[in-house]
Amino acid sequence: MDVLICMGDTVRILTAIMLLSIGAGCTPFYASLFSDNSGESETNALLLTVLTSDRSSGNSDPSIQLRLFLTARQPDGDLQSSSEPACALITDSAQRADCYCSNDPMNPDPLATFKAMIVGGNRIATTGTCSKSSCPGQQDWVLHPLALYRSLSGERIFLTDATSLFDPGNGILNPLTFQGNGGASTEFWSGLSTNWSNAGNNCNGWTDGTPSGRGTVGRSTFADERFLSFDSNVACENVHGPGGSKVSRLLCVEQAL
Repeated sequence: MDVLICMGDTVRILTAIMLLSIGAGCTPFYASLFSDNSGESETNALLLTVLTSDRSSGNSDPSIQLRLFLTARQPDGDLQSSSEPACALITDSAQRADCYCSNDPMNPDPLATFKAMIVGGNRIATTGTCSKSSCPGQQDWVLHPLALYRSLSGERIFLTDATSLFDPGNGILNPLTFQGNGGASTEFWSGLSTNWSNAGNNCNGWTDGTPSGRGTVGRSTFADERFLSFDSNVACENVHGPGGSKVSRLLCVEQAL
């Protein structure tokens, strides 16, 4: 790779020298750049284009770019909410969470499909060590491979690799804040361990909304493993905020067409 980069730089330099000698009459580099002659100016413009051509195309953002958001609604660990009684009728816990994503006030596009980044029920990110291109046991997973995920305000949050996951240790580009009005809680029910496997505590498969049940949440304002797994001992009754206020949300990610 270093050899290819050097060869590319050499080609650019040789091209620049040719343009300089032809268009600037072999005058010094600095004199050519600051000349008022229109012909030389055109040559210099081309010269600058060659010298400043994009050398980081290999690091450019992928063509697939999707949105994500934290819900305004904050369900208990049984993923039940009186505001969406139709969602409560769905038996699969992950699909029930998807229903809340679709109907949440923060959803920017009702015509798009958003699903919850949560594991449980039939949704699994991985059951073991991933290869470079796939993860064992992955099913009904919501992230797309080789995609950039942006907040509703356009900030780059994370890039997925070929396994449809990202490295929480160094793959988070920017923290994700709650972009609605009111409280700034960024905890969300995830059910994930820091290695993307299912955490031990998930409110009994997201069916328990009691104070004694325990679930796992991520916190999206951390640019490390805590993004996925911030606290694995959160009460499933979602009233552990100041004054008994609700805290945990859902993290919803857009699905590619």
